[in-house]
Amino acid sequence: MKVLADQIFSLKERILFETLQEEGIVFHLGNRVVHTLNQTGTGIVHLLDGHRNVRDVIRAFSMMFEQPEEVLRKDVEHFLSDLYERGWVDVKRTQ
Repeated sequence: MKVLADQIFSLKERILFETLQEEGIVFHLGNRVVHTLNQTGTGIVHLLDGHRNVRDVIRAFSMMFEQPEEVLRKDVEHFLSDLYERGWVDVKRTQ
């Protein structure tokens, strides 16, 4: 999936997300599988509130990790694409 700056990502209703220390725990209610996310993945998922577009997620993520947006952009876009391919997120475009 090509991730665009004006897309808005949010976790699907059947995906539960919790944080335990600095790792994220994802529980897929559909297949009852548990996944863990590292600190990077956890930080990105926290920003998927259904209101921020990809541009805003990258900006906020770069502030969290004190890294330039240009350095993090590809990683964030790749991670969002992976979440989409797994069926964990809904995507809409800003108007």
